[in-house]
Amino acid sequence: MSVLIGVNDQYRGFDITYYPGRFTSVLQKAIDFSGSKDKVIVLSIPDYSVTPFGGGSQTTAKVIADYNKINKEISNNFGVKYVDITPISQKAKNDLTYLAPDKLHPSEKMYAEWVNEMLDEVLMILKK
Repeated sequence: MSVLIGVNDQYRGFDITYYPGRFTSVLQKAIDFSGSKDKVIVLSIPDYSVTPFGGGSQTTAKVIADYNKINKEISNNFGVKYVDITPISQKAKNDLTYLAPDKLHPSEKMYAEWVNEMLDEVLMILKK
C-alpha cells in the first residue's frame, strides 16, 4: 500500500502544525489495513511549484519541503519505507513532458519514473 498525502493541505494553506497528527492517523490506518508496516510505502509530496501553475514559487517549494520533512520523519519513526519522488517532480521545471496537458498534474512519463523509483520496494513487499 502506498501513502502520499499532504499536497492538498499545503495547497489550501492549512496550518502545518496539524499535519503530523493527520499524517500519523492516515499512516496508522494504512498499516492496520495492510496488516504490517512492512507492506506500506510512503511517497514524498511532489513539488508542483516548478509547474507553470505553481509559478516557480520559492515559498511553495519551501512549504512542500517542510511537509516532506515531517512525513519522512514520521515514516522513519514508524519504520515504513519512504521513497522520495520530489526530485523527479522537479524535472518538470525544464521539461513540460513531465506534466499532463493541464500543466499541473503529472504525466505518464512522471508516473513511470515514480513507479521505477519505488519498484524495488514494491517487489520486496510482493515477495513476502
